[in-house]
Amino acid sequence: ELVAGFDQETAAVVLARMVSVKMEAE
Repeated sequence: ELVAGFDQETAAVVLARMVSVKMEAE
């Protein structure tokens, strides 16, 4: 369960970074 929670947090961080990069690109 700990790993699953970590994966979710990592996915959220990666998603936020991707959105941030898109905003900067535009």
